[in-house]
Amino acid sequence: MSANRGRSIAARDAQIRRELEPDVGPLDDDADCDAGPCTESAVFAVPAPEGGEARYCPYHVAWFRQQNPEIWERLEAAPERVLDEDPNDFATVGNRFVALADAPETLADDTLVRVALLVNGQALYESEEPDEAETVDYVAVNRRLDVTASAKVPVEKAGEWLRGNRRKYGWLAVEDDVVRALHGDRDAPVGGDGQ
Repeated sequence: MSANRGRSIAARDAQIRRELEPDVGPLDDDADCDAGPCTESAVFAVPAPEGGEARYCPYHVAWFRQQNPEIWERLEAAPERVLDEDPNDFATVGNRFVALADAPETLADDTLVRVALLVNGQALYESEEPDEAETVDYVAVNRRLDVTASAKVPVEKAGEWLRGNRRKYGWLAVEDDVVRALHGDRDAPVGGDGQ
């Protein structure tokens, strides 16, 4: 192989690497947040673990920072010529949970159990036991534990309601027993135990 050809292959490989590198940093355009059904505008692009980049709103930048500490450390260490602003300035949580474990395992004197962390940063809970009318209560709460939404669902429709909630609102994290219950393990309870 000639030296010229070797250089052209190296140049091509370098060009491909540049094209595959994520475009990371603050966003100027009016882009939607890439986190499922989030309706907020994206403010910062982060390198996606699977390659490329993801564009996130301030809350999902904070969520990404919590979920990917090793990638975040590399972002923080980026030379100023690569990233003009501190990425931490774009990560704001507000009145939302960043991780499922941040939300209490139970609420209302242990009658409500944690189910999932919604894309909007709220925690979803369900009643541990159906009431006398055979209905299950579902509530979403923010970080202050204010109820932001609620629903009463017949016990025989609980799994269908949860699947619909996951599709409509998106879940960032879910309790393991809920996953088992939704995927056909009939012995698994519908609620979460925080494990």
